[in-house]
Amino acid sequence: MKPHPWQLQFGAGVPPFVARPSPSQGSPRERSAAPARWAGLGRGALALAAAAALSAGGGCIAEPVAPDVLSIEADPGLMPASGGPPDMEAIVLEHRLWETFHDACDAAVRSLYGAAFGGSCDIQQTHRRIIDPDYHIAEYTVAVKVGPGARDFIGLHRVVREASRYRPAQLSEAVMLVHGDAWPFRGAFLDAPDRKTFAEFLAREGIDVWGIDLRWTRVPAGTADTSFMSGWGMEKDADDLGMALSIARVNRDLTRAEGPLHSAGPKMKLLGWSRGGQLAYAYAGRESQVPILARRHVDGIIPVDIYLKTDLSTPEGLLRRDYACERLAVDLAQYNDASRSDRYYSSLGSVISALGGAALADPTGASPILAGMNNRQAALLAGQATYLLEDGRPPTPFYHLVGGTFDTSGLPVDLTYLADESRWFSVETLAAPYQPIKGLIDSERAMCGDPGPTIADHLGDITVPVLYVGAGGGFGQSGVYTTTLLGSTDRSSIVKSDPAAGGQPRDIGHNDIFLADDAQALFWNGIRDWILAR
Repeated sequence: MKPHPWQLQFGAGVPPFVARPSPSQGSPRERSAAPARWAGLGRGALALAAAAALSAGGGCIAEPVAPDVLSIEADPGLMPASGGPPDMEAIVLEHRLWETFHDACDAAVRSLYGAAFGGSCDIQQTHRRIIDPDYHIAEYTVAVKVGPGARDFIGLHRVVREASRYRPAQLSEAVMLVHGDAWPFRGAFLDAPDRKTFAEFLAREGIDVWGIDLRWTRVPAGTADTSFMSGWGMEKDADDLGMALSIARVNRDLTRAEGPLHSAGPKMKLLGWSRGGQLAYAYAGRESQVPILARRHVDGIIPVDIYLKTDLSTPEGLLRRDYACERLAVDLAQYNDASRSDRYYSSLGSVISALGGAALADPTGASPILAGMNNRQAALLAGQATYLLEDGRPPTPFYHLVGGTFDTSGLPVDLTYLADESRWFSVETLAAPYQPIKGLIDSERAMCGDPGPTIADHLGDITVPVLYVGAGGGFGQSGVYTTTLLGSTDRSSIVKSDPAAGGQPRDIGHNDIFLADDAQALFWNGIRDWILAR
């Protein structure tokens, strides 16, 4: 039988596979709008592509580099001239800086687990790099051990203006940034130090920026036994986020240039993008149950392009709820299937990373993942038509990561909101190879309306100010509804749509919020103003 033109193909010895959505999947409007030649795409088919990308015999699919083995440049400030003595003053200042992280970590553990805790908090892989020398902005990065297992580490980042080398400026406002699916902190908010990025922008505007790498982003490709991920769900992520916030608050106080020291600095804003926005809701709801106000870390939340609940009084809200229930059933079947090697994880990030790497290395070469396309087209399609990866059950109609244009045959042509498409390809390569299925299950349960306990249980108890940010080609206006379920009286939103796009399929995308050439004017200035005003 002649293969379908969009059939997925893999390395030698791996059988081809085509996943076709059933006629019942997708609303009539969505099914009729999707070009027929896109029918071969879906999570089932890409799961095989992921298996190829993660295995040694994955053909020519590039394996992503594990986040914890990336080469990082040494701090040039500590490197003496040839034959010269080391900069002892800088060494002492650096030592003091990392000691503040250790001290803050110990204080965080005791605040979470009580004064009787006998152990100490473990900080590893400390590093400082200059992000913007003109504005004296540096990034401090540490790994924080949050459990007994070998993979129980989170990453913690601080992007901040320095008063002098290794001495953060004393800033009144701070924000913790939480990534969503696929990308860790740098891939989401600080993809390249030589580009205008969201984290650098906020730091330049006088905001102390912190960010977390959830523990699953640090698991390297090729990990043989992934059973440790079986319990890594949204509750575990919320635990880790609480630890990161606690460390950040204490560290901010320990690194103050002057003034008395306290147990923790001022509270922080919490910005969560995509599934990270759902985690922000979950964490803020959990914190609303803490009776001692001083032990609450967050005084405002910014969910970015996401919903946790849909408006069931509308046909669209009902449809999206039903799709969440269908995705939940698929994820539960995978999680409960003991015969599957990928029982506990989604490896979609490995496919995204491979697509980006191939586009950078050989843009005109034939795609090893999407037959009938070259590498550039395949990498663009993953961003411009992301809804095709959901097997006909996308979270919003025509959901996509980056807005772009298509030719008459449905092939991607270029990006609309990002002039340098190589930046998108580079961001794709930063996707993490694994993501726990349990976290997806926890999320889908809340969206589906599971009658049991979910991460949405305390939405009505959240009373801190909230700013929702949405993009027309992502979750857009649909994300506003969840904010109406909060107990907050201070609710506002920034939702941007491009009237020239001709509809949602080509509108501003989910990642365009942070990557678009005019993202600052569209989104960042409003976020900055909201943070500084509260």
